[in-house]
Amino acid sequence: GTLPISTIDNTNLSASKLNNGIQVKWNTNGRAVNNIIKYTLQKSTDGINFIDLASLNINTAQAYTYFDANPNNGANFYRIKIIYNNNQNKLTQTVNVLYGDNTNGVKIYPNPVVNNLNLQINNIAFNTYAIKILALDGKLISSQKITINTTNVTLSLPLTIIAQGKYILQIVNSNGTIITAQKFVK
Repeated sequence: GTLPISTIDNTNLSASKLNNGIQVKWNTNGRAVNNIIKYTLQKSTDGINFIDLASLNINTAQAYTYFDANPNNGANFYRIKIIYNNNQNKLTQTVNVLYGDNTNGVKIYPNPVVNNLNLQINNIAFNTYAIKILALDGKLISSQKITINTTNVTLSLPLTIIAQGKYILQIVNSNGTIITAQKFVK
């Protein structure tokens, strides 16, 4: 059977905007790779549900790149699933790139946040939304539901209890579509 997946953090995985897409890079840090069969690059828009994007066989250069020509407008999470010859798989840490104009009528301020993060929401469909705060690796920090039934809404989210750091604010509609994904600092 397959052994449980454990996380490793030694591939120097990084991703950044390049031209009209996102360039993902990683390397083996000079480690022996003789027991690794291949690397599978995985992608997610929510940091939870990942799909396989590409499989790359081991090469002697020990450095790998993949160009994602179809980035999601908003959050793009990437990780590597390392396939070993003993049926053991390991996952790398997750990296995230925000792509495109993902404000969609939502302005957040102040940034950096001191105590409260203010949201100015204009002209989005009347619906129930989840307002999520995520760590940069996609881990959910907080989530709350709001109902929008007017064209211009201003909300204030108290963030005094979250630690200092970099975060992503997401607003997700009832169908699971991410309306906006914006980085902020506390």
